[in-house]
Amino acid sequence: MPRPLCFVDGGGTASGDSGVAVRCTDDVEYALGVPDVVNSLLEFSIKNAQPTPFRFAADHGPDPALLATADEESAVWYYPPLSKALVDLPHPANAKGRWEKPQLRTLSVARVGARALPPA
Repeated sequence: MPRPLCFVDGGGTASGDSGVAVRCTDDVEYALGVPDVVNSLLEFSIKNAQPTPFRFAADHGPDPALLATADEESAVWYYPPLSKALVDLPHPANAKGRWEKPQLRTLSVARVGARALPPA
């Protein structure tokens, strides 16, 4: 039986929760949580009806992993396949664990075997 298609709609609200809004063709919607550092930016954006600059990438598989970034808060995180739990990706060379704010990042996700891996 085919599964309904779901799409990331962006940062916002879905089913009364805030986060990364996911909407499906069968009218199901839900919000994926975001890192704490991003939550205050998202709440401010929702309250003030201002867009939040999030970017997303996913691998091309039947159950894709989703990679996300909020450049304004220098945050990068991902959701493993079929998971609503986020994995924060601190910058490996930065002692504070955050990414450089002024830089835009290109996002990509690679699938190795049956497992999706975040970028190195």
